[in-house]
Amino acid sequence: MFGRLRRVSEDSTKPALPIDVAPWQGGDLRAEWSPLPAGRKGNLKPGVLLTAGGVSGQMHVSDLVDLVNHRIGIAESTNSGPFVFLCWPESASPTSIAWESTKDLPAKLLALLAEPMDSGAAAVLTGPELADFSAWITALPR
Repeated sequence: MFGRLRRVSEDSTKPALPIDVAPWQGGDLRAEWSPLPAGRKGNLKPGVLLTAGGVSGQMHVSDLVDLVNHRIGIAESTNSGPFVFLCWPESASPTSIAWESTKDLPAKLLALLAEPMDSGAAAVLTGPELADFSAWITALPR
């Protein structure tokens, strides 16, 4: 009537091990595979650490894939330090904190912004560099 109880294998409750992914390096931006903690059981979710100069932030791979495919306009960091944003300039509304840093940038680029926003973009991805970054992001495991 109730069927059998399913046993959860011990392997299914362990966090996924990081895989070996070569980092991506552009002119101003470096992206590295960096799994993120998810939940209370110590599970890991696919993540990326973005670094440009003294600015760094971890983001979910799923958010970055949605960003490069134009499904969302802004991806934000998950770390508790100063917030870091990767965005399409046209996605910042005039009332957002990103507006001042992106209002004069061309629409077809990604800008890495960090708090405080008054310092401008920490990195900008355009043209072939943007295409290469997008290909690297979409090839990551999700």
